[in-house]
Amino acid sequence: MQVGATQGGERHIRAAKRAGIAPSDVIVDLGADGTLELPDSLATAVTVVRGAASLGRRLEAALAEAGQPLLAISGDVVTDQRLFVELAARPGSWLARDSDTPNAPCILRLEPGGMPPAADQATDWPALAAALLARGIAQLRPQDF
Repeated sequence: MQVGATQGGERHIRAAKRAGIAPSDVIVDLGADGTLELPDSLATAVTVVRGAASLGRRLEAALAEAGQPLLAISGDVVTDQRLFVELAARPGSWLARDSDTPNAPCILRLEPGGMPPAADQATDWPALAAALLARGIAQLRPQDF
């Protein structure tokens, strides 16, 4: 299982480690111009990538490269860290969030080939979540675990 975090992902990297996910399986995607400062113990263990493509296309590329399920988290999400373990254990693609509001932050568990065509055009997390929900991705809410 690989974890992909976008800007601000240090807390997610640490949560992934606590969930038993090796730091070498963590990819930090900074987009075209993001920055991230990590302690040396994490900076040397994770892979940092940059890209100007849309968020959806970058995730699609990460899925293709990983060849295995991917947990994707926006760095600015504050969430129940038990979700790392819960999502890693579930089969299939999932969207987890604690609200039904359109712009609610989310964590994704994506299977290779699990990005629907409309999602690759998504430029931000709300647009990506909307595209995935429109295509019927399974949802996980706190009361479900």
